[in-house]
Amino acid sequence: MNKPYKFRADLYIQLVGITKIMDEALSSRNASVNIIREIIIKGLPIEMAESRALPSLSEREQKLAKAITSTTLRHMGEISYLIDKFMKHPFDNDSLEKNIMRIGIAQLLFMDSIPSHAAIHGAVELAKTRGKVRATGIINAILRRAQREGGDILSKQNINALNVPKWIQKQIVQDYGQVRGEAIFEHMLKHAKVDIRVRHNDVLKQDDIDEFYYNIPIHEETYRLRKKHIAITEIPGWDEGHVYVQDAAAQIPARLLSKSNQQGDILDACAAPGGKTIQLIDLYPNHNVHALEINESRIDKMRQNFERCQVSCPITIGDAAQTNFDKNSFAGVLLDVPCSSSGTTRRHPDVLVSRTPENVKSLIQIQKSILQEAARILKPEGVMVYSTCSLFKSEGEDQIAQFLQNNPHFERVKITPEDVGGNEHIINENGELRTTPAENLDGFFAACLRKKA
Repeated sequence: MNKPYKFRADLYIQLVGITKIMDEALSSRNASVNIIREIIIKGLPIEMAESRALPSLSEREQKLAKAITSTTLRHMGEISYLIDKFMKHPFDNDSLEKNIMRIGIAQLLFMDSIPSHAAIHGAVELAKTRGKVRATGIINAILRRAQREGGDILSKQNINALNVPKWIQKQIVQDYGQVRGEAIFEHMLKHAKVDIRVRHNDVLKQDDIDEFYYNIPIHEETYRLRKKHIAITEIPGWDEGHVYVQDAAAQIPARLLSKSNQQGDILDACAAPGGKTIQLIDLYPNHNVHALEINESRIDKMRQNFERCQVSCPITIGDAAQTNFDKNSFAGVLLDVPCSSSGTTRRHPDVLVSRTPENVKSLIQIQKSILQEAARILKPEGVMVYSTCSLFKSEGEDQIAQFLQNNPHFERVKITPEDVGGNEHIINENGELRTTPAENLDGFFAACLRKKA
């Protein structure tokens, strides 16, 4: 005779817990695929793609989705190489099926925290959920083959050559030569440590500084976080606005406006998310600082940053290439112009997926227009600082050389070792700032230009 069924509350709770975790993982994987496809198809920055895909997820789901997305993007070349090698007729690059396989292989080969069976099962279940039942067999087969053979195959490949698009490799070698180019490739996808600017050293406890950050030789305000896995909001001084995130190289341009021989207002012409504007307000308390930003959606973020740091300044919504400011309005103009962001791949691996040569050509024209408008609104004897987070010299050195050739009433003001904490190696032969990931900094360029009287 069958024994009567006995309800086991402990097993039920465990089963519900496991089911919830599986559902959360499925939601995270689904969001990750959506983010990657938005980057590939629409060329969206990762932050914008995440803002569309993540709001409905829990904090734990968001963290997993971000981890899967970042890992997939950092290893996109390797993963795509394996898929194309294993399939006679690969899916289209932007297809749902191919991107489900991509995040599955990323978890299998590059995320030790996720069990192999969970990565494979999760990919198959996601395909079913997204209406790709007919593709589940091939997805399962490709992932199992990647599990068996992927590591060995990739160990025999030039990983940098796979992950950095060929057109970017070609441009960097052309700009820097083969030897330095290889050093740049080696560091382009390594995880960058977080740099911060400490606005008020005197209000932070030395013990907190010693525990959480260390000074790096750019400036006394420039620090780098010691710990990898710590929320920015948890570091001492964050809530009070005493610190904010800003790459070490990006902290240099605002300081160069001190080379102006003019008194008067200062403009941050491409201001969002506001870090450089806050720096200008701190550095030049006797000047009125103005912020100009074309993207209205980013202005809310600027205002949040201003509020936390307890600063304020006038914010104008407008195009830096065509402003409504009068001629000769500003003693100093800071131009952190829109660019390819090719120097930020350590933090933003999506750049390697979303950018194209056509994008760069378009951006170069925008940069030219912004430079010319800045020249118009700058006072004689005033200084403008042009900067980009691009590795490409067409957006940096070449852009400035052409501007000076076409604008003889401007002259270059050389950056000195004192301006960069004694780091002469990040100053080029023309007295301009040039950093690359090979120096453990973002790829960055800055030039200081004075308008002749």
